[in-house]
Amino acid sequence: MGSVCVLLDTGEVFAGDMAMNAWFLRATPGLPVLAQDMNLVIASSKKLMVMGARRVYPAHGKDFPIEIIQKEILKIERRQGGKYYR
Repeated sequence: MGSVCVLLDTGEVFAGDMAMNAWFLRATPGLPVLAQDMNLVIASSKKLMVMGARRVYPAHGKDFPIEIIQKEILKIERRQGGKYYR
């Protein structure tokens, strides 16, 4: 809520705090450690993937391929026994 991502035609997405890499609470790239609503973060990430996102430029740390977030979402969904949504 209150955040904006910019997805370019090239597949680069400037994700701000919707993704992180090398922040003090997150040593590897992926979803944010802190989020007001992780369900919304996951839904937004999935929407970006469908729209053609390929490379993520987070607010913290170096850029990384979207597949890292995709794999992280799958792990979360498996732990939750399906979709992460409430």
